[in-house]
Amino acid sequence: MLVIGDGAAQMTVQELSTLARLPQPPVVIVVDNSGYTIERALQSPSAVYNDVAPWDWCALARAFAPGVPMVTAEPATPGELDEALAAVSCAPDSLAVLHVRTDPLDLPAGLLGLADSYHGR
Repeated sequence: MLVIGDGAAQMTVQELSTLARLPQPPVVIVVDNSGYTIERALQSPSAVYNDVAPWDWCALARAFAPGVPMVTAEPATPGELDEALAAVSCAPDSLAVLHVRTDPLDLPAGLLGLADSYHGR
């Protein structure tokens, strides 16, 4: 299983074609927060250089791996994520790409603490 942010995924997206050829293709979860949240937390939450262009990750996966058995989903709720993961478990020989959108400033508590320390708060 690969959990990757949208910014990092945009830098390495061509590897989807490699992943698709593995004997047991992985589950790829793209966490799409529209940019570089660590940079937003540490520097400037509204700076445009922390934004990335929106991509259709499910369509992109199909383009990089045409003809490969694939499960794609864009779950918007925890229940939909559960359903998508259940569908993935029923297709173990398929590449799975789940596109999960989050708020650009949705930060884990540990990262919030790090940002507060960095800024002397």
